[in-house]
Amino acid sequence: MAMFLDEDSALVLPDSPLCKICNALDLAQMFQKGVRESHSITLGALATILSKEHICGLCGLISHLVSRSWLLDRHTIEDLTSVHVQLLVEPCGWADSSQPGPHTACAHRIQVRAKRPIAIHRTVMKEKIGLVMELQMMEDDAARFGRERAYHGRRVGAVVNLELIKEWMRICEEEHGLTCANVWKNVTEQLPQGARMIDVVRMAVVEAPPNCRYVALSYMWGNINTNYKTVLKNVEKRRHTSSLESVGLPRTIRDAIKLVQELGMRYLWVDAMCIVQDDPADIKIQITAMATIYGAARLTIFCAPTVIVGRGSADSPLPGLEPGSREEIQRIERIQSLSLAVPLRMLIEALAASEWNTRGWTFQEHILSRRRLFFTSDQLFFECQRDVFSEDIIVESSKDTAMYPGKSHGIGYGALHSIRNIKHQHSRYQAYAKAFMQMLEEYTQRQLTKQADIYNAFFAIITVFSRDIEMTPLDPHTAFLFGMPLSVLEDAMLWQPARNAPARNRRREQGLVTPSWSWAGWDISVVYFDIVGFMYGPPGALRSLVEEWVIVDTDGQARRIAIGRHLWEHHQNAKYRRPSSPSSALLVEEGASLAPGTLLFYTTVAFLKVRKVNNQLDEIAGQDQTQVPVYGSEFHSVFEVLSEASPPAKMGRIVLPSDTDTIRPLEFAVLSRSNMGCSPETYDEQVFGGRYEGCLLNVMAVTSSESTVCRKKVSERIGVGVIAEEGWIAARFQERVVRLQ
Repeated sequence: MAMFLDEDSALVLPDSPLCKICNALDLAQMFQKGVRESHSITLGALATILSKEHICGLCGLISHLVSRSWLLDRHTIEDLTSVHVQLLVEPCGWADSSQPGPHTACAHRIQVRAKRPIAIHRTVMKEKIGLVMELQMMEDDAARFGRERAYHGRRVGAVVNLELIKEWMRICEEEHGLTCANVWKNVTEQLPQGARMIDVVRMAVVEAPPNCRYVALSYMWGNINTNYKTVLKNVEKRRHTSSLESVGLPRTIRDAIKLVQELGMRYLWVDAMCIVQDDPADIKIQITAMATIYGAARLTIFCAPTVIVGRGSADSPLPGLEPGSREEIQRIERIQSLSLAVPLRMLIEALAASEWNTRGWTFQEHILSRRRLFFTSDQLFFECQRDVFSEDIIVESSKDTAMYPGKSHGIGYGALHSIRNIKHQHSRYQAYAKAFMQMLEEYTQRQLTKQADIYNAFFAIITVFSRDIEMTPLDPHTAFLFGMPLSVLEDAMLWQPARNAPARNRRREQGLVTPSWSWAGWDISVVYFDIVGFMYGPPGALRSLVEEWVIVDTDGQARRIAIGRHLWEHHQNAKYRRPSSPSSALLVEEGASLAPGTLLFYTTVAFLKVRKVNNQLDEIAGQDQTQVPVYGSEFHSVFEVLSEASPPAKMGRIVLPSDTDTIRPLEFAVLSRSNMGCSPETYDEQVFGGRYEGCLLNVMAVTSSESTVCRKKVSERIGVGVIAEEGWIAARFQERVVRLQ
């Protein structure tokens, strides 16, 4: 197919008027030779440029770019008089970055540089907006500079080009080989028993044929009429040819069926249509197989428009599939006989702006799909493990080593696939722990209509970790318990409440076991990495300081858990030694009398007071835009852990509910030796000695009460923090069995 415009097919716009400053620029010379940072061009104050938005074409492009990138509609009173704009022109893409040619032979973009005010910087970081602001040259001017059209801009019309989608699929299937074909090594591509598909030729819901090649759909159900769903009373009727033509299918599903038909494919998997929604047995089978369903699909269609939160539903169109279903928002101006444009938002930004990206179930659908076709309000994207294609930039000729704007995948199966290639056990489990932390952070930021789905909507991710990331494939029902990976339990337990997460907001769902030591025990978002102001993260364990964990599973069986298989078991500077556990048989026997979800372990505990650190969210260390808000909110704050000496010395830090009582001491239990970075604010080095690797212990603050079942002390998690090893040794700790519920 013709991937580029013919010379005479490009729309030629008249030159836009320019202000005196912009008219003095020699854009042709700038694009020909480039403008490096050392010779950047100062264009003037941003406030002045914004005031010329409607009278100067270039100022208009820059105003549009900055307004979108900085979300100026949210900062209408921000003083921008001291913000100045500089221009650079640099290469923006190489077909093969391993053999870069002369910079002048590559496509170039104008970089717009300006220092963000701190309030704007915070918003930009929170909304995951790209920090680089650029203007791109359109493809029809590439030949003027002796350059190929690759990595130049492409015009985006009101309707998507189906031939472009077919070309993206062809490139991936024929040129990417096993990189994109071999999705999950140990997650079988055999669909579950009774799997159904929409046959878009017969317009019926049929049993999936052997070796079925199908497309999957990821979308939002929303609050609309549910008569279109497959249930026990209509499942047989829907097997018949043309049976779906009389069903009032919502717009998203109708559009997906049309797209599959026009792409020349036959089968489409849609959860509401292919799972019998009132059959618990069928639901269980299909949810267990979700990793296979999305991982084995030839392509997954994602409906991710930007809509008002709460209004997204299955009645949303696939933007761009039909005329009038998306706005033409590409901003192009003819400046000094060159066609320049504000690039449309990249994939990560477009998804961050969609309500689809806020829903819990869609997370695993995104991560596990081998090829993804995203219909966003901005443009169409195709993402596979190797490439990210979009409508507004020409990158189809890229090699595996290509570098170009928008190629970043973010969190996805690429990171998980790379872990499979790590053969060293310690390194592999370190990567496992980090990947799990990233996945969990992202997942818990999303919302579920039914809180009872908290485990089910994450089960496909659990399946991949268990069968594909473990050194030896494991059953996901036993490799994870209560949403926690047992292989890296010491790391996984170190989660913190996200900023502005409500305190003491326990999740309690009838029929669901959600212990306090698991992230699932709390109806909040959790974080591992975004904890600046508390410690230098992410948290982690160098060595387990618990000899054995015992967990009571959902069936009430007490199970021994192998400790710290991924951790260093020796540390040359260690002074504190983990206590020897009583007979593990005794812990298992005791666990049999406790509730499902109970975690038992033998460790040392001590009662210590805490003192709140004055570090509310609005406090910023200086006005440098590189500084970020310190950890803290109206719900949670950083507290110093104090020694028993007089006067008390600072021996560690912990995140606790902001209203924690600082008069009464808290009970702390040792978990592991920490690998977190340490700063002078962490503990008093004059009292407890200088810093060294492993000088901190990961501890958990707990609150305890007597069990009405076994008449023994049971505890709940309050928070997790660190204490200096020397400080803990000096504390009056004692050994005991901790029973966390």
